[in-house]
Amino acid sequence: MAKARNAAGAVPPADTPGLLAAMPIINPGETGTMTFTAPTKPGTYIFLCTFPAHYAGGMAGELVVN
Repeated sequence: MAKARNAAGAVPPADTPGLLAAMPIINPGETGTMTFTAPTKPGTYIFLCTFPAHYAGGMAGELVVN
């Protein structure tokens, strides 16, 4: 994985309540992979980009567990 850019506060601390997974910031044009264990409780879980202004720009989605 490529070296992440420095963006203070863009990657939440591991002990953030409700945080399932986080990954380092990647540069434009690069790709990254993240693996995590999905919740077992059925429901809709929101995921989002915490880089400044990205969430406001629409970088969010839903993980649906049936």
